[in-house]
Amino acid sequence: MLADAYGTTPLHELCKREAMYGDDDESALDLFFRICSEKVVNVDAEDEEGRRPLHFALGNGKKITADRLLAMGADPESHDTRGSTPLHAIASYHGHRLGEDFAKDVVSLIDEWGLGSVRARDADGNEPLHLAARSANRVLVDWLLRNGADPNAVNAVGSSPLHLALMSSSDRRLMEALLKHGADPNSINESGKTPLILICDKYGNRMETVQEFFEINDAMNNHVHLDATTAEASRSSAALHMALARQNKSLFKYLLRRGAPIPTWGIGI
Repeated sequence: MLADAYGTTPLHELCKREAMYGDDDESALDLFFRICSEKVVNVDAEDEEGRRPLHFALGNGKKITADRLLAMGADPESHDTRGSTPLHAIASYHGHRLGEDFAKDVVSLIDEWGLGSVRARDADGNEPLHLAARSANRVLVDWLLRNGADPNAVNAVGSSPLHLALMSSSDRRLMEALLKHGADPNSINESGKTPLILICDKYGNRMETVQEFFEINDAMNNHVHLDATTAEASRSSAALHMALARQNKSLFKYLLRRGAPIPTWGIGI
């Protein structure tokens, strides 16, 4: 099959076309294979980065296209030059763009074909759970956790799936799924940040999110450390430091009530 200088084939290009909200263009795929009916179509053709049409189909939410490719012999456990598998690809697709029913269809596809190990790591040390959490793909997060994913696996920069989830979403159900499966609420990434510090940094003005984090952990008898520090806040609770820096009295007082250590320096809010 004809390919350009980058190894990209027409089938790659077809699979790159994004499917919004699960709208998969099956007619275009049918037309392509009718046109190529007398030619050999390599459904596992690799571009210069080792990416196959299946990776693009799944990475763009094209479930029907992916199913067709798999039925035609595409390798469900293939990986590109960075170690990304088809499961990494679908985990990267943003969850908020997946309708609930469509997300469940994708999970059914994984159940049928496999699409790679739930513990496979890409070049950045990310397992599929890291990417699904970062993409707020809650349905896939649930599936991965039920099928052996490690909620405390850390990537190359020390971030756990919970860190990545909180960097991109304040979805209570996403937090709850990870914590109920054993995610450490006090894990520290290479930037020195715990999940609580990330929440106060990103969602400090939304007290509901801060309170939900504590409520979930309280229900599980998890102790949330309030004395964690960072390089920027080495003399006090980093969470308190963020509340002070934002002049957020509600957050500051809430953290003190929760047991954050009282700073020895002056308080100006």
